[in-house]
Amino acid sequence: MEFTAGVITARSGSYSFLGEAEFEGAQLAKQHLEEEEDVTIEIVTEDTETDPSTGQERMQRLVNREGVDFALGGVSSSVAIQMGRWASDNGVAYMAAGSHSDATTGEQCAENMYRPTCSNSMLANAMGEAMYDTADSWVIMYADYTWGQTGEAAVRNSLQEAGGTVVDSIPTPFPNDDYTQYLNEASDLDAEGLAVVIAGTTQRIVTQQFFDGGFDQEFEMAGPLHEEAVFWGLDKEIAAETGVWAAPYANCVPHTELGERFVNEIVEEFDSSPFSRHEMGYLSMDQLVRAALRAGSSDAGEIRAELEGYELDRTIKEGEHYWRDDHQLIQPVDTITALPVEEMQDDPYQSWYQHNTRKEGDEVARADSGCEF
Repeated sequence: MEFTAGVITARSGSYSFLGEAEFEGAQLAKQHLEEEEDVTIEIVTEDTETDPSTGQERMQRLVNREGVDFALGGVSSSVAIQMGRWASDNGVAYMAAGSHSDATTGEQCAENMYRPTCSNSMLANAMGEAMYDTADSWVIMYADYTWGQTGEAAVRNSLQEAGGTVVDSIPTPFPNDDYTQYLNEASDLDAEGLAVVIAGTTQRIVTQQFFDGGFDQEFEMAGPLHEEAVFWGLDKEIAAETGVWAAPYANCVPHTELGERFVNEIVEEFDSSPFSRHEMGYLSMDQLVRAALRAGSSDAGEIRAELEGYELDRTIKEGEHYWRDDHQLIQPVDTITALPVEEMQDDPYQSWYQHNTRKEGDEVARADSGCEF
């Protein structure tokens, strides 16, 4: 069989390094699929510019002009959700590769949109106890759009269920390059910890300013979405003090045999250090193509029938993975902490973190996501 896959993701702007990793992961999955199955895959790609309207327009262009059979990408939740709605309205199967907002498989779910990574609730529920073990009272600083808003709610709920206290939540604009006023606002509150629900390069910026301003002397730090490449852009001495984080994937988590191969080949093929977005791009391409092969068709309805309820037999992380009827891929969720500086690895790839805890997907996923097709 032959398929044309659209990779529509951030190729410019503050999320471009995340989008590029998704693209590399998708390319590696293509190589593996063509080696192992009777299939030929052409990849065409477009830049969302991290803008929902642009993302939708670029997807529409690839479907109508390039004839793509299915698509993946998005990076930003707001972009992914809008692309997912268009895909569902127009009969195209779409993997929201890096969208973590609960809304993606919740109240804004769509019949042909799938999430191959963890939701905010899954990530937050994996770390509430670890946060409470670190500090009793917390301030949550969050990016004020759908991902950050649902992340704030998920962290608040998880921490309170663990016995902790949320003193206040502070919304911040996205994008943003100066968090000083928000850090000072947090400093005026009587809390022991600061939960950072901010992503991408802006997460790196707020972390740098947190330490430059001496706020590490007042607060413990934690967060529900750790992506190693963000922290590789900081000094190791800072990264070593960033606290406990939930990770949808990290190169220190328990791997399958395929996972070990994945890590090595991301390094060899792309001269990149593997991190979460590589895994998201790989899983997105792999699952779309394998569902189409089982169906013998790229029809979105037939792909949906193959995915819903399907238990994966090829995964990168160890543990049970299966597609729920709301199109969430249920999977284990890990927390990680930084290694001591002297143990951080840069060759053959960067690996600065160590595995901390793991919860199985059914333990942390919402029982009722609120999704109605």
